[in-house]
Amino acid sequence: MKKGFLTILIYLSCGIFAFSQTQKEITVLFLLPIHLDESAVDIATIETDFDIYEIPSFEMMGFWEGAKLALQTYEDSEHQVNVIVRDVTTDEKKLTEILKNYQLMKDVDLIIGPFYGSLFPIAAKYAEDHKITIINPFTSRTDFVSQNSSVYKLIPSLSSIAKTIHEKILSLSQNNHVVLWYDANDTVVMTAYENYFKEQNIPYSLAQVGQGSLVETLPLRSDKQNVVIALYNNQTHVINQMRLLSGIESSYPVTLIFPESWLNISSLDVDFYSLKNLFYFTNYFIENDNQSIVDYRFHYVETYQSPCQLERFSFQGYDITKYFIDLYFAGFNEKMVTYFPMSYKFKFKQWTKGGFENDKARLIQIQDFERKEVE
Repeated sequence: MKKGFLTILIYLSCGIFAFSQTQKEITVLFLLPIHLDESAVDIATIETDFDIYEIPSFEMMGFWEGAKLALQTYEDSEHQVNVIVRDVTTDEKKLTEILKNYQLMKDVDLIIGPFYGSLFPIAAKYAEDHKITIINPFTSRTDFVSQNSSVYKLIPSLSSIAKTIHEKILSLSQNNHVVLWYDANDTVVMTAYENYFKEQNIPYSLAQVGQGSLVETLPLRSDKQNVVIALYNNQTHVINQMRLLSGIESSYPVTLIFPESWLNISSLDVDFYSLKNLFYFTNYFIENDNQSIVDYRFHYVETYQSPCQLERFSFQGYDITKYFIDLYFAGFNEKMVTYFPMSYKFKFKQWTKGGFENDKARLIQIQDFERKEVE
């Protein structure tokens, strides 16, 4: 039943946007991990909304719902949009069959691919060979984009994050003491920071978490602003170290930049969120009091009777679809695009021999228990 419902939903949605070819037309291929071939879900195991969204078939449903709302904005416009949707998971044979289908692919101008990274290189190579733009919404890997001019990668690189720390925090004062606070699993991330700091001649110290008391392992200085960049995610370490840090904060001025994943640790309480100078980076962020956000939420819930959330990719599906279709009609001139994404900020930088990578890292400050983007 679930498979039949999803199939009908997809093909009915596509039919709405099937138009004859014109000079102001685009054909968009969505490659989504919808998991139509998976077995039926045991409804008895579903107790909350979160249980539903953890079902593989529904993981990207919020993305597709947002995308459909974006597509509706072209219904009465001068532009015509054709839409193809295919289910792509980890089956290489299935993806290859889609790409080899000449009748299906012959008019495709844009591929939006929030599917699994293991298959993305195959689709990206096809896009490059056929001069089709392909969007990679969620990966942090750079090998997809560094040598392929057809790819747009939306997640900023680690070097752009380090650059943002330099520009928005370190440049405000010369009296900084930078510390990379890591554990044994953080070598890749730490190397990216070290490379940037060395290139910019920024002094820094290294501190490994969990190798002794906080005072012994974290080289804080009372005469400088300690800019501590925490790289670890081990929940036990996070809880223990933050409890200790809150106890010595009055003796050492600290700016803490922590991984966004810490926000999901329920044991971090008032003591943590009341720390001064708390920052984290995020790939997508919305301001809930923004009128366009309020209006979109209302329209989304009214249309689908389901929650409109970043965690469900409800905003991301709309933003990516709307922005990149507009970018196509603007001849890929970013300055000509008038749509401002709700959850993303884009500033694309092209690799020398490759595609385009978003260079806009978004830094969020938590102050008085409120989150605000650092502009």
